[in-house]
Amino acid sequence: MTDRPRKEGRRSERNRSRPRRKRVARIVRPLPALLWAAGIWWLSAQSDPPGSGLELPIAHVDKLAHASLFGVLAALLRLAGAGPWRAVGLATAWGVIDEIHQMFVPGRTPELLDVVADATGALLAVAFVQVVLVRWFAARPRPPR
Repeated sequence: MTDRPRKEGRRSERNRSRPRRKRVARIVRPLPALLWAAGIWWLSAQSDPPGSGLELPIAHVDKLAHASLFGVLAALLRLAGAGPWRAVGLATAWGVIDEIHQMFVPGRTPELLDVVADATGALLAVAFVQVVLVRWFAARPRPPR
């Protein structure tokens, strides 16, 4: 066997940059979910959140808002790489924390049904993401290696 020096070419440069890309991706991928969670926290900290005074003919419209907000959070967590159950669990846990936080905000009251709506929205959103991702990846042709 000869001790030839390894050629420094494009391929080795590409391989060296992969770990850095993975590190950057691990930092960047969860940012949308973190920003969304911060937005939920900000809304929860308002004594009179935007849209709370609307009189709509839909019963329990606040539960639909909870399901939507926490569904988006769970979907963003799933797209960031969390497993499906972890995404639902984290979004639901954030919902519990949100309701506890509301205990300390004047004019706001925590409700158990809000947490149920949060969990339901998270579960439905992650199920939707799973179906869409499975269909998208199944229909996508794989590149040759």
